Amino acid sequence: MRKQQYILLILLCLSITVRAQDSSSSPFLKKLIPTGAQGQFAGNIGMISIGPNWNLYKEKIHLEYSFGVVPENEFLKPIYSSALKLRFTPWKINIDDKTHLYPASLGIAMNYTYGERYNKYNNPGQYERGYYWWTTAMRFGTFYQIEISRSFDTKFFKEAGVYFETSIWDLDLYNYSANENYMELSYMELLTLGAGFRIYF
Repeated sequence: MRKQQYILLILLCLSITVRAQDSSSSPFLKKLIPTGAQGQFAGNIGMISIGPNWNLYKEKIHLEYSFGVVPENEFLKPIYSSALKLRFTPWKINIDDKTHLYPASLGIAMNYTYGERYNKYNNPGQYERGYYWWTTAMRFGTFYQIEISRSFDTKFFKEAGVYFETSIWDLDLYNYSANENYMELSYMELLTLGAGFRIYF
């Protein structure tokens, strides 16, 4: 896990360093440099997660990577995961010259949890082949975010904001439709909540 943490830290430092100076890098290399970063609490990608993001198209389509962790406690060892999010933000409302509202960001997400316990079942001989068809390590989901941000005149970042997120994940949807017990739940009970901050370089 330390290797992933070091890589993430290097990416964030590199993005800030390069944008703080006049870079003569090629256009291709500049596209690899993150254009922002985010940190998030909860949301099914770790209790706390952080990582870089990239503006793919006109500040409307963004790709985000996050490294998440659930801290160790008396019941279980720490859990580490990586998440990729593709986020589409069609509207930006200017509340005033420096305050902006992004009322609806929609996207798809993929989360992978590291560790042998998530790559195989504890008792594989107990169930017939195909009984568990899904992977225990990989989850897929969709999300909705609302964000409010503020512009800043600094050489380190140009905008910073906070966002709130609701998401729903593949296994929950499957269980909701396939398991009679889940039909007793309301759809709202399947939503996962999260909150975070985001900066734009």
